[in-house]
Amino acid sequence: FKLRLLDCNLKDAKKSSSMNLIYDQGSSLKLKKFLEQKYGGLDVLINNAGIAEVTMRTNFWGTLWVCHALLPILRHNARVVNVSSFVSKKSLDQCSPELQAKFRNKDLIQARVLTETRPGDGILLNACCPGWVRTDMAGPNATKSPEEGAETPVCLAMLPEGAKEPHGQLVWDKTVQEW
Repeated sequence: FKLRLLDCNLKDAKKSSSMNLIYDQGSSLKLKKFLEQKYGGLDVLINNAGIAEVTMRTNFWGTLWVCHALLPILRHNARVVNVSSFVSKKSLDQCSPELQAKFRNKDLIQARVLTETRPGDGILLNACCPGWVRTDMAGPNATKSPEEGAETPVCLAMLPEGAKEPHGQLVWDKTVQEW
């Protein structure tokens, strides 16, 4: 398992294709093309769409578009981490039992698709909550530093080659949680 680090701002990608990254489907496809051409594929995908601006378009559609574009180019033993929030779990608790059952299925929908379409590739996909992190969105009174908030997503991204679990799980403070 080799990890290739990409500039977090993806400056080269933005310069070469005028991408807004997660805000529109076309940007996700441009990012896929850029990653295939420049790096030949993808080892780790961390979706962190937790910004207040254009929430639904970013958090739901943007993450979906990025996954549709980039999951096909994941290499063997790649890791996908969807950064979520305890708020999403609390919101799900307020939904009808039928809707809860659909979302509380054993595996995340994306994880189930990967398991069905790429069996034996060793790809693990999980969601995690970094906790209440001191960011522009959470403010200075949040309980965790950015470094502490990054521990769980980084731990999931660095799961060793050959690991089978967790997969399709919600992880908080490095502990699998019940959906």
